[in-house]
Amino acid sequence: MMDQLIGSGRRRAALAACTVVAAFLCRPGIVDAQNTAGGSPVAVIDGVTITEAELATRVKGRLERLRSDEYTLKRAALDELLVERLLAAEAARRKTTVADLLQREVFEAVKPPLEVELRAIYENGRERYSQSEEKAFGQIRTQLMAQRVQRLRVEFIRELKRGAKIDVRLDAPRMSLAAIDSPAEGPAAAPVTIVEFSDFECPYCGQLAETLKGIRVAYRGRIRIVYRHLPLAIHANARKAAEVATCAGQQGKFWPMHDKLFESLRRVQLGDWTAMAREAGVEPAAFETCLSSTDASKAWMADQTAADGFGITGTPALFVNGRLFAGAVPYDTLADAIEDELNRSNPASP
Repeated sequence: MMDQLIGSGRRRAALAACTVVAAFLCRPGIVDAQNTAGGSPVAVIDGVTITEAELATRVKGRLERLRSDEYTLKRAALDELLVERLLAAEAARRKTTVADLLQREVFEAVKPPLEVELRAIYENGRERYSQSEEKAFGQIRTQLMAQRVQRLRVEFIRELKRGAKIDVRLDAPRMSLAAIDSPAEGPAAAPVTIVEFSDFECPYCGQLAETLKGIRVAYRGRIRIVYRHLPLAIHANARKAAEVATCAGQQGKFWPMHDKLFESLRRVQLGDWTAMAREAGVEPAAFETCLSSTDASKAWMADQTAADGFGITGTPALFVNGRLFAGAVPYDTLADAIEDELNRSNPASP
């Protein structure tokens, strides 16, 4: 889930923008009534023409977002079909049923959690459990078993995929992100570029930051991660946090500051900037000078304008080689997308 979701009403509004053009507010004199070089006129208000090109520019980002949402639904359905076919084929090969196959490879292979594991989880979050210790342990055991079953199922499906010849021809819509002077980590020529729009005061962005830590290690040298600011107005300190990171970046300390800001949502909410900067290795005098200047806000303002153009109104949002992923994307989903892009850039020999 994103920190600020685009509801169905907004989606309908985006579609309606393609047809109910007269709803846009225009002032006479902005567009030359005689100039239709920008395409066919779609509306005229007080003698002033609104062209197809103007309309296309206005809804471009929103339509791209809708196309991306459509692809996400189709790809999820396609993945379900692929898994069904893989399981059916493997079950047939072993002369058994899919249910028996999953029972043997997943459910019977799950190791039940040890008492010490249950005790550790319970002690670390004792305040969350209002029931007796025995019932709390039962709840924790059920949750852990469900997680382990899901993990084993995912690993089994991945093993089947590695042994199969799968050629996915459903291509994702890709948005073109121009080269920008934003904080980046990884080789400029990496086959996969991940552009992240994020907010330091967004808890879901914090979850994604943890996921990206693992991704940065697992795919080191093969991916490039670009950070772009989208501080939401609903977060009181998000814009200042973006400026803090920008000023740290002027000293080559953007990523240490990035990690420090996402380390503690509470400290961001308190505005503990000076102490966090010191812990990130930032020289304080230059940092304070930068933070008090107008230049500090330029980066997030430019990124916010870019996000608007892509129809992005909530955080976090990721682009993997131009493919949009909204929300706190799970590690497996992001890893699958990266693997897919790596395979496209270096297809296996026939």
